[in-house]
Amino acid sequence: MKKRWVMTVAALGALGWAAHGWFGSDDEVTVDHRIWIERMPETQRDIVGHWVLIERGGRRFGIDGRASSWRQESEVFFWALEEDRLTQVFPQSETRRKATVRAYTCEAPEPFELCLDIDTSDGSKRYYSRHEWVIEPDAAQAHLEGGPSLRIELPVDVPNQDL
Repeated sequence: MKKRWVMTVAALGALGWAAHGWFGSDDEVTVDHRIWIERMPETQRDIVGHWVLIERGGRRFGIDGRASSWRQESEVFFWALEEDRLTQVFPQSETRRKATVRAYTCEAPEPFELCLDIDTSDGSKRYYSRHEWVIEPDAAQAHLEGGPSLRIELPVDVPNQDL
């Protein structure tokens, strides 16, 4: 018997953030406060890159990582954004990275609707998102008080495992 697998974005879940559905116009696609992933995972063990920028209470931090349903690797960073120019500071590795970013409605692979292009001196990356994958930083308190957690339902079937 197969069960529908619900993948939790562990990097954000660990921080206790919550999200809810919201639909905006194309003009309202922003880089921050949205979950971005490099592609839809094909299996529960498929490792997929994820990227998030959050601002709360004047503090700006982000998460750059790769995760499957069973493993995650992430690095937290501080950020500044001026127009399309992003500066990231990674305290763990004591590095700084500058990039040009662009978030927009695009013809993305299903089920995505949005694209994020990140261009650095090391190359370019594209991530995808959906209109409803918006992060509400103030919802963290609701999560801590038993409210909804940050979960994204992904269409990956997992066979029933006998232990």
